Amino acid sequence: DIKLCTKMTQRNKAPFTTIILGTLSFAGSYALYQSVIQYGWEGTLNYIWLGDPFPNSPILEYFKTVVDTELSLEKEEDRLDEIESALQRAEVEIGEGDGNTKRSLVLLWIRNYPGLEKVLGEISNKLDKIAARVDGILLSNVDSSARKVQELRLTRKELSRKAVACMERCDALTTSFNVLLDEK
Repeated sequence: DIKLCTKMTQRNKAPFTTIILGTLSFAGSYALYQSVIQYGWEGTLNYIWLGDPFPNSPILEYFKTVVDTELSLEKEEDRLDEIESALQRAEVEIGEGDGNTKRSLVLLWIRNYPGLEKVLGEISNKLDKIAARVDGILLSNVDSSARKVQELRLTRKELSRKAVACMERCDALTTSFNVLLDEK
């Protein structure tokens, strides 16, 4: 009776063990597949053996640069938005056709945004530095089969486009400020 019970227990363990091993091999295969998609074959092997998918590669530093640059660019975009809002408020306050000069508009603009000329110069300088950081991300010598590298390339391109757009906005605001200030 005890022998029969032991045999039945051993037979019941065999399917359970097979299910567990099958599940573990499926999960491992899926994890390997996802790693290859994300890092490429070379990155996956480096990740398995070295614990780092991009050893001796500047990729991780580039990711940090991209994150820092995105935050800096957002801050400068917000500052430009504030300056444009100050100009719009000045235009509404001064009205049209009241015989007010463009110089009055600039004075209201400055009142709405104190230190305007200095801030425009600071923003222009920071945007130049941001553009230089974006240009410093060189991906030509990096394995391009990894999805992360492709994402980094697209993000770099988008950051570059945004930086140029912000620089153009800043230049337009600076030009408007100078033109309006010079007119009487």
